[in-house]
Amino acid sequence: MLKRLLLILGMFFILTGNNLRAQADTAKVGMFVFSLYDFDLANKSFSTVVYIWVNHTVDSLTFEKSLEITNAKATEYSMYFDEMEEGIQWFSVKCRATIISEWDISDFPFDKQVLVIQVEEGDKDTSSLIYVADSANSKMHEGLKLKDWDIVDFKVKDGITLYKTSYGDPTLSYESGYAYVKAEITLKRIHVWTIFFKLFTGVFVGFLIALFVFFIKPINVDPRFGLCVGGLFAAVGNKYVVEGTISSVSSNTLIDTLHNLTFVSILVIIFISIVSLYLFEKGGDKNLRRAKLVDTWSFVIILITYLVTSVYFVRQAIHG
Repeated sequence: MLKRLLLILGMFFILTGNNLRAQADTAKVGMFVFSLYDFDLANKSFSTVVYIWVNHTVDSLTFEKSLEITNAKATEYSMYFDEMEEGIQWFSVKCRATIISEWDISDFPFDKQVLVIQVEEGDKDTSSLIYVADSANSKMHEGLKLKDWDIVDFKVKDGITLYKTSYGDPTLSYESGYAYVKAEITLKRIHVWTIFFKLFTGVFVGFLIALFVFFIKPINVDPRFGLCVGGLFAAVGNKYVVEGTISSVSSNTLIDTLHNLTFVSILVIIFISIVSLYLFEKGGDKNLRRAKLVDTWSFVIILITYLVTSVYFVRQAIHG
């Protein structure tokens, strides 16, 4: 009876010990974003100076070599600090980093951007260590001002990144998870209408040049078709200038939409000019009146359609 009791107690302590060992350690991670600069749409990156700290109560934990900014192109660490304060181990480091960022310019210049700085554990998986975001202390520098942007939101989140590999660890089965804390900084572009008219003045002027051909008699072929071609070249040139200002992307953007709308409108104007010229050359008062009506109504319909469609796409971008 005594042996059985001792066996049960032994099993209890073994199981309890295993559960205690299986419980992952916890560390509180926070960030203070001191600066943001070098926004590079073409190379899909931005640079930052950020202070990162870790609070924990486990003496065996070290973070000098395990903290990793996983979405960084390059990092430079300095000002390491590690000491005990009021029973809590406090580790901190200053990091200067160039961060990879997928800029979403589909609504440019009415776009919002979310910049992400992700700090991940590079040594211990989630069976050993879990991160908790220090939301209360994580902030942005109050003196941080950006030239073309307003900072509209800042928050930190914690989570786990799963990798479909064990990295060769024989204790894992083809999958591993590592804790992370990430800062999300939401930016909204300012002076958007100034940027908009700077970018699109050329394409709008090109469209109006082509539209005014309806005030020229169809028989005047050279100026009538010459203006259309001139307007088309102005729109094409404006598109190349704008794409040189920001990076070209594979997805359709507001810039592409407004330029394509202009190209199609000018082609329609050229087609209607051919119809008007055909009616004019047939002669007779009836055909001359028809040609004039075609020009007048085409001017009104194309102008209204162009304006309404442009406003619709711009509103979609603003509220997108």
